[in-house]
Amino acid sequence: MTDSKKAHIAVCVGTHNRPDSLANTLQSLVRLEVPNDTDISIIVIDNNREASSEQVVDRYKNESKRQLYYIHESEGGIVHMRNRAMKEASSLGATHLAFIDDDEIASSDWITTLYEALVKFEAQVVQGTTQRILPEDTPNWLTKYNLLQLKSHATGQVRSSAGTRNVLFDLRYMNQHALKFNPVFNFMGSSDTFFFYQAYLKGAKIVWVDEARVQERVPKNRLTAKWIIQRAFRMGVTDFEMKKQLGAYFSIVTSLFRHIIYLVLFSLLSILSLPFNRSASLKLSLQVVKAAGFIYKMAGFTYLEYRNHS
Repeated sequence: MTDSKKAHIAVCVGTHNRPDSLANTLQSLVRLEVPNDTDISIIVIDNNREASSEQVVDRYKNESKRQLYYIHESEGGIVHMRNRAMKEASSLGATHLAFIDDDEIASSDWITTLYEALVKFEAQVVQGTTQRILPEDTPNWLTKYNLLQLKSHATGQVRSSAGTRNVLFDLRYMNQHALKFNPVFNFMGSSDTFFFYQAYLKGAKIVWVDEARVQERVPKNRLTAKWIIQRAFRMGVTDFEMKKQLGAYFSIVTSLFRHIIYLVLFSLLSILSLPFNRSASLKLSLQVVKAAGFIYKMAGFTYLEYRNHS
C-alpha cells in the first residue's frame, strides 16, 4: 500500500522476445535507490502474442524490494505497449512514469537523479543520456564520427521533445491533457518523439539531465552501413508524418526545398569524399537518405521499420 501523499514513480520496461537482455535490465532495476518522499513500482509490459517473458519477471519478483508487475500486451506494436504502460501506471496511482528499454542497464541512482532534476528544474519531462557500449571489433569507420552514438546535451538544457529510452515524466500532466502515443507511428517509429513534442506544445517543460545515464550494449547486427542507412531513411519518413499530423504544411514545404538541396549537394559531396574518407562519405549520405525518406513519404508511400517486430 503506497502513501497517497508521496510521489509514486512507475518504472516501465517494454519487452519483445529478448529474455536475456530483459533479465539484465531487471537486475539493475530491482537495485534502484528510492528518491526521498517517493514510492517506486516496476512494470514489465510483454508486447508479444504469447506471454513469453513472464518466467523472467518471476525470477526477479523475490529479489525486488519494489512491487514488480508483469503485464501481457498481445496487441503488436510499441505504441500499444507505451499506452498500456500509461494505463497500468495510472491504475496503480502513479504520479510519474519512467521508461527504459529492455536492452539498457540502469545505475542504482538513475531514477533518483532523474526525479531530483525534475523537481529542481520544475519540469514535466526529464531525459537522460544513453551511453552505447560498442563491441570491441567495431570498425573504425563507424567510430570515427560517432555514427552509432546518441547525442548528449548539457544538464538543464530545455528541449522540444524526448525519447522513451531513458525518460521520466509527470503522468498526471499527460493524463490531464489527454496525451497518448499515436497509433499512426506504431510500426513506423518515432511515436515517442511525437508524443513528447505534443506535450511541449501543450506547455510541458522538457529538460536534459546528462548525469542520469543508462548503458546500452549495441548488437553486432547494427554495425553495418545498411542498418544506419535504413534508420536515417526511417527518420525522414517519420519527420514528414509528424509534420502532417500537426498540420504543419508550411513546414512541409520549406522542408521539401531543403531536402531537395540536400539530395543534390550532399549526394555530390558524398561521392567525391568516398575515395578519401569512408566515414565522412557515409555521414554525408545519411542526409541524402533522410531527405529521400521525407520525399518518399510525401509521395504517398511509407516505410514500416518495425512491422516484423510484432
